[in-house]
Amino acid sequence: MAVIKKLNPIIRGWANYHRVVVASHTFQTLDEWMFRREVRYVKRTHPTKSRDWTRERYWGRLNKERADHWVFGDKRSGAYLLKFRWFKIERHALVKGTASPDDARLKDYWITRNAAKAKDLTPSRQKIAKNQNHRCPICGESLFNEEEAQLHHRKPRVAGGQDRYGNFALVHLYCHQQIHQGQQAPDPRRKSCNDGLLELGAGKACAASPDARSLSQRGGVWKSRLLGHPPYLDAKARGESSMVGKHGTPRRRLERGRARPA
Repeated sequence: MAVIKKLNPIIRGWANYHRVVVASHTFQTLDEWMFRREVRYVKRTHPTKSRDWTRERYWGRLNKERADHWVFGDKRSGAYLLKFRWFKIERHALVKGTASPDDARLKDYWITRNAAKAKDLTPSRQKIAKNQNHRCPICGESLFNEEEAQLHHRKPRVAGGQDRYGNFALVHLYCHQQIHQGQQAPDPRRKSCNDGLLELGAGKACAASPDARSLSQRGGVWKSRLLGHPPYLDAKARGESSMVGKHGTPRRRLERGRARPA
């Protein structure tokens, strides 16, 4: 049902945001208000049907993990609407005054805190984050640094990548933009690498990608146009005769300019 697909992310987001405070009574009140909205929706959809018919069709124990027979949803597909009271109230633990992420002695402490933040993610993304040790495979920083985490396909779907856990990675928003900036559809005749740009977690460029360059070149500076560098660096690295001249002007254009009569 479209209404369930639209409301569940909203309910999950608001419940996760407010569960760190005193919100049990508020959650119960919201569930009661949502139930009245559900009844109104069903009456408007089936104005001539009886209460027993609508109850049998739209309510039941759809969430098998809970003994609740008044869960609203679609029994044919198994989709159901979340309830606010299902989200457990968890107090936010303040960081210790002397704790620093740069202190190697507190490594286990920060890993535990990051794992606790993963509870706000959906179950599927929790599994992906755990496989990555709750770190971004591009920059190596924690996934929970107040920056949006996005789902990335290690091997693009246009290159035959599938929607499987082994092909998924959670990366920061800015890291995701760097990966896909200027990315084009791969040539099927050319051997592709892990994701066409970076071997996630390896910290080095893929040799099979025509746009990738080693981080060791020129002191670790990328020469690829993928990160916004001028295209003439690529031509210079390949040693082409048409390498651009001063101020980014091609040599052929300069020669034509000299030969042109004043």
